Amino acid sequence: MDYPFLIKANWFTHWGYIISAVLSLAAAIGILIVYFGEIENDLKNSKKKLHNILSSIPDLLFILNKDNIFLDYQVKDDNNLYTPSTNFIGKKINEVLPEDTAKIINHYMQEIINTHEIQVFEYQLSNTNNIEYYEARLILNKDDQILAIIRDISDKKVIEESLKESEAKYRSMMEALEDLVFISSCDFTIEYANPAMIHRFGKDIIGKNPLEIIIGNKVIFNENTNNSTQCISNEITIYDGTTFHLLTSPLFHANGNISNIHILRDISHLKKVETELRNTLENLKYLSYHDKLTGLYNRAFFEEELRRLNTFDNLPLSIIIIDVNGLKLTNDAFGHKEGDKLLKTLANVLKNSCKENKSIARIGGDEFTILLPKTNKIEATKLCLKIKKNCREYSIEPVNLSIAIGADTKIKIHENIDEILKKAENIMYRNKLNEGKSIRNSIILSIQKMLRERSNETEEHGKRMKELALHLGKQLKLTDREMDELSLIAILHDIGKIGIPDYILTKNGPLTEEEWEIMKKHCEIGYHIVKSSPELGFIADTILSHHERWDGNGYPRGIKGEKIPKLSRIISIIDAYDVMTHNRSYRKAISYIEAIEELRKCSGTQFDPELVNVFIKSISETL
Repeated sequence: MDYPFLIKANWFTHWGYIISAVLSLAAAIGILIVYFGEIENDLKNSKKKLHNILSSIPDLLFILNKDNIFLDYQVKDDNNLYTPSTNFIGKKINEVLPEDTAKIINHYMQEIINTHEIQVFEYQLSNTNNIEYYEARLILNKDDQILAIIRDISDKKVIEESLKESEAKYRSMMEALEDLVFISSCDFTIEYANPAMIHRFGKDIIGKNPLEIIIGNKVIFNENTNNSTQCISNEITIYDGTTFHLLTSPLFHANGNISNIHILRDISHLKKVETELRNTLENLKYLSYHDKLTGLYNRAFFEEELRRLNTFDNLPLSIIIIDVNGLKLTNDAFGHKEGDKLLKTLANVLKNSCKENKSIARIGGDEFTILLPKTNKIEATKLCLKIKKNCREYSIEPVNLSIAIGADTKIKIHENIDEILKKAENIMYRNKLNEGKSIRNSIILSIQKMLRERSNETEEHGKRMKELALHLGKQLKLTDREMDELSLIAILHDIGKIGIPDYILTKNGPLTEEEWEIMKKHCEIGYHIVKSSPELGFIADTILSHHERWDGNGYPRGIKGEKIPKLSRIISIIDAYDVMTHNRSYRKAISYIEAIEELRKCSGTQFDPELVNVFIKSISETL
């Protein structure tokens, strides 16, 4: 009797086994995938570690094929290569290296191919300076590629070659050296000295202790260097102050004894250069915190010191700001040399006024500061008055020292130090505004006085210019403002000559072309002088243009016609007339009739023709 339900049950059991097996297989595959993934990651990490290791070692690594062709390389620094990589990748050994060296390497390349055994050998390469020695280790990998590991053994080779050479060769080499060379025996006595050593210390040094000959009692010579089995390098200074670099290297004898070869190279010059370099660095460090002109601290120091002192322990903390009055005007009028003299004088005043304070700094072109820790406002104000008094007592030519000064004090720790600094500056600027006008007027008067002393210009010339200008101004019906300007220009038109050298101003005879070019600059110098003064700045353009010509051939800008300021055109006519009708060191005066005729000739070229006509009419009425 058949039992269908049993057959069905068997069918399910059969496929259950199959499904179970498949699931087990899938799980196993999944485990394998994870396992091999981990292996792959491990391989990548190992490869990365290997690359890092290879990149860090000092050896040179090359990969070549069996045809002796360079395929790849690994080196810490490309500068260690015999030749750039572009010169050897893809090329054979004998195309890259010298013939003798290539022949040696090719031989061992063939040996490793034939024997599959690691090959180790040495070779040498010459460059422009010396011969370098290398140890090569060839390894054949599974891809039939050859890994060449190259190590620089030059230092080791020098020692080895020294040991291998005969005494005769040693002597011939050492006797040719300019360095001092001697060999000490195992009992630390000199058994050989080269000619340079004998010339320096005498023939009787053989058999003596080098301490007696070289050092005496003034410098320590490390006696332990004798019988050393290592190469030792030292610096020693001998009795006469000469500094040597001492290199001591062992010499091994067949009987087991060890002597030493000592090489002394005079490095006194190098030590001198080293000292000079050290001094230079110290000077640079000094200059990084000091002002070169005055020797005071600079802004970098001031800012750092201000932050350092800005603590509770230093309260009250006062700041003084000082500014030199009229520095720009002094520079423009008398040159930067005189301006620098003002700055250096003020630096000395500040140092003498507060000798115990070490925080005086020049923080700008004309600005100075003093930091006063543990100093209240009353004490700071007293110091300001003392500095002002000391400045007045310094009498220097051509410009007296004048300053604007301000101070403020931080009393409480929560106060902003930058705000204290700003308040001190504002006080100083208020004082500067109050005193500025009198200082500038004083400097202008000094310039006029000096100009009269240095040149052919006289006070009478200025007075005549002013009278002629005002007379002509009335004829031209100038406004009151124009009349005031014209009066000033008549006196100050040549103020820029203060910047012209004396030998040009006082020269008897015509100027050379080069001297004339220098003289022409007085217009621009005068422009900058009056421009720096707010009270005189409005006449700057007129002074700049008073040597321009009606036809455009004047200087300094070459403008023409009515583009030239009207007052400049007036002054040029009056100045020419007065110069022609009065004696000068380089020529005699001409009559007013001749001068008027000369003005007519130059009318329409040098001078404004309309103004010339008015001037001639005006001057004719007064004569």
